[in-house]
Amino acid sequence: MGKTAARDTETTFAGPRVTRILAVLEEAQTARQCLALAAEAARIELGATLTALHVEADPSHIFSSPEEVSLQRLRVPEEGTSRDRATRVRQAFDQWIAFSGSEAARYLHQVGPVEATLDREAEAADLIVVARPHNLDSGDALHAALFDTHKPVLFVPDGSVRRHAFTEHLAVVWRLEVPTRRALRYAMP
Repeated sequence: MGKTAARDTETTFAGPRVTRILAVLEEAQTARQCLALAAEAARIELGATLTALHVEADPSHIFSSPEEVSLQRLRVPEEGTSRDRATRVRQAFDQWIAFSGSEAARYLHQVGPVEATLDREAEAADLIVVARPHNLDSGDALHAALFDTHKPVLFVPDGSVRRHAFTEHLAVVWRLEVPTRRALRYAMP
């Protein structure tokens, strides 16, 4: 067993402090709750940064199967175009900024496939905050956050987020494996 593998199995939870928080905003209706919880997480550590990411799954920019592109186009009558959805998410972000008075959050808009884009943007993040999915893009984002990024994920439940949400209850999904221990070690602060 090499030094890296032995280090990963340690049960101590001292790790780097969370400094870069990525809030994934794929739906306008859950953006405020996601941002509120991400901001609450950012308050825990002085100097933490918050980036709000929206990935626009524009069918004309997705190099995927014809079925995937068709599926994206079938969403238009009910959800609007990818540009419409992106505009609503940006408006929700701007409204949250105005309401919260936060000037520390930055907005990042990317066009492309949700999973690959989120995986790439999450490389610099220490914590990913994602809301319960209600559409295809947010489902893809949750899947990518949990299974592809290998980063701690803070899941936003439905409903409002209270200030000081971290002082009462936290749930940790635990599976006795090295990546889980590593994620928990880094999430402890």
